Amino acid sequence: MKDVIAAGIGPTLTCSVGLGPNDLLAKIAAEMKKPDGLMAPHPDALPGPLLSLDLTDIPGIARGNAARLARAGIGDMAALWRLQPKQLRRLWGSVEGERMWMGLHGYTVERPETRRRMFGHGRVLPADCRSLNGAYAAARVLLAKALARMRRAGFSARSCPCG
Repeated sequence: MKDVIAAGIGPTLTCSVGLGPNDLLAKIAAEMKKPDGLMAPHPDALPGPLLSLDLTDIPGIARGNAARLARAGIGDMAALWRLQPKQLRRLWGSVEGERMWMGLHGYTVERPETRRRMFGHGRVLPADCRSLNGAYAAARVLLAKALARMRRAGFSARSCPCG
């Protein structure tokens, strides 16, 4: 893939490729070799390549979760790796902790199908746009974005319910 991009486009466009036994490890592998790298950690090599990462380098561990882990005495990847799935579930406060453990350990994580119930966007208006005209313009942009997302999801209007 990297050779095809280099041959077809040239050296200006690069890509990082991560291969792994599941989506999480593939994403982590791609991030580890940026820019223009290739990483394919073997499941038998785990946790080796992960141990040099900060907790916040892992997708799904933002500052809030990292702080929660730190309060529980988990400050690095080695400590996170030693946890059991149920411990991470308890620390996370949901099944997502257990899914994180499974993903990091190379297991395929099955996610239940969800049904979208709403499409929404938000925007904080800058001070110079906080007027009726500014709010109207922002509402039009947000509506257009929500409608585009609805069309991509396969929704369409057949008639206007308001007449």
